[in-house]
Amino acid sequence: MWKLWTQDENVQPSAVGSDEFDSDKRALEKACDLIRRSLHVKVLYIEKPNGDRFELDAIRAWCDARPKSHEERRGPHRRNL
Repeated sequence: MWKLWTQDENVQPSAVGSDEFDSDKRALEKACDLIRRSLHVKVLYIEKPNGDRFELDAIRAWCDARPKSHEERRGPHRRNL
């Protein structure tokens, strides 16, 4: 399992935790989503099944190389009044 380690700054003291994913791609996609959209949950690193890590700089580089989703390109929803 791949573990995405994060720090939640919504609580005091801030809480560190992890979510497990069945692939590196899913863990990286979730990390990108958090980096791009979350103000209070910070990505720390991704732990590989063998214990090695993808550090934040490598995760950011992967996210920057990945095309943005359709929703991210559109921006916030707008209504015509």
